[in-house]
Amino acid sequence: PSGHTTGAYSWGIALAGMIPELAPQIMARTSEAGNNRIVLGVHYPLDIMGGRIGASAQNGQYWHNEFASSIVPASRQLRDYLVSRCAADGHGTTLVVCIANTKASGSGGYTNDFLDPVATAQSGADFVAPRGAADVLRLAYPELHADQRNAILKATALDSGYPLWQSSDGWQRINWAKALCARVTLDKHGDVAKVETADQVALAG
Repeated sequence: PSGHTTGAYSWGIALAGMIPELAPQIMARTSEAGNNRIVLGVHYPLDIMGGRIGASAQNGQYWHNEFASSIVPASRQLRDYLVSRCAADGHGTTLVVCIANTKASGSGGYTNDFLDPVATAQSGADFVAPRGAADVLRLAYPELHADQRNAILKATALDSGYPLWQSSDGWQRINWAKALCARVTLDKHGDVAKVETADQVALAG
């Protein structure tokens, strides 16, 4: 696996989990770190996927074990810093207002369009979220329990059939960019009824 990709995704997933309002933009840049290793000729695509899987599993473990002691304080510190910078620059006094004013989640945000999905004959297999993955969504959906967050991961997961999907315990199929900033609708029983992702609907905050 690519160590550079592992490092990039370790930080990218952590940042996207702490600032889910900008998860698609953060994950777009993160994906380029892996892609650049291929462009430079120092890694094969499977090496990049391996790095992404390893970083996802690392985050799942860390968010599961260190959520209250490390993740929450770090997130609070980061978000408070961003709000103070936004206020100092005249972009608003909340992160949601700042993101809207700077268009960071829209036309002023960051995207890439070179990703090329490849369908295979093994598509359609059911997705089961790996242990710890739902914990990375705890700050994005603080009012939802683990089963509900697992339902979000399932609704936004990549299709089966891509390389390493069977041997990565589900980590390869997680789409962090979509899972971390979706609009979730619950039914009257508290089950996840609908998950709308940022590419399907304009989300604010």
